[in-house]
Amino acid sequence: MEFGPNITIVTTNHDKYDGRKISAKRGVIIGNNVWIGANCVILPGCKIGDEVTIGAGCVIDCEVPSKSTVTRGVGHIQVKPKSRDYEWDIYKEELT
Repeated sequence: MEFGPNITIVTTNHDKYDGRKISAKRGVIIGNNVWIGANCVILPGCKIGDEVTIGAGCVIDCEVPSKSTVTRGVGHIQVKPKSRDYEWDIYKEELT
């Protein structure tokens, strides 16, 4: 897993009726080979599959399927399946 700066992973929240109480704890599952960009928030109960790239500033509140890219659109999150695996070319120093 690779994390950018200022990532927040939340596993609990306050009770929706009484702010003094804590709601039930729910875990967060993050798969293998996941890249999470800067300033992202992962909310309770989320499951992020393997080989997922999450763009900067995304708020994840649902299940993200494996081999997908998540970007932030105007007012919503876009989940796009990856067409192929990324590979790092050590000679060109770029993703191919």
